[in-house]
Amino acid sequence: PSLPSREVSTIANPSTSVQLSSDVIVHQLPTQQQLSLSSRELVAATNPSTPAQSSKPRMRWTRELHDAFIDAVNHLGGTERAKPKAILDHMNVEGVHIQHVKSHLQKYRSARVKPELLDGNSQERTTVPERASSVDLRTNAAITEALRVQMEVQKQLHEQLEIQRKLQLKIEQQGKYLLQMLENKN
Repeated sequence: PSLPSREVSTIANPSTSVQLSSDVIVHQLPTQQQLSLSSRELVAATNPSTPAQSSKPRMRWTRELHDAFIDAVNHLGGTERAKPKAILDHMNVEGVHIQHVKSHLQKYRSARVKPELLDGNSQERTTVPERASSVDLRTNAAITEALRVQMEVQKQLHEQLEIQRKLQLKIEQQGKYLLQMLENKN
């Protein structure tokens, strides 16, 4: 049996090639849009619903690239003083655009907590990992304290059991003594 013929049309633009049919939609990315650089990866972020964004490459921040970013931010005086253009110039990495740095700086700033929001003091800023480690320390201290209390209670229970065992032995001895007295009386 032969399959019914379907009308297929092709829409082509510089970034994608899409074949449309009544049953199948195929999206293809040209290999030119997938760039691989030494310290980062640019991947084409193609979304069929937003063709305007399909020509903008998305950058994946590797550990090395993030370390270069942090080094630049610290060299420029911290997150509040560092400006995206200065960070970009200091990083001196080919393929990184100002928008990449702006976005990463915004994300990096938002990941930091301003202490004045917590306690009204702006002397020191804490990062999310520092807060997590302080939570871990408090949790560890609580666990240690709970274990100490449990060991103390366990020791007391052991002492009580020892006392009860000795008492039971004395009761049994008294019982034997009373039985002997009754037998001697008879």
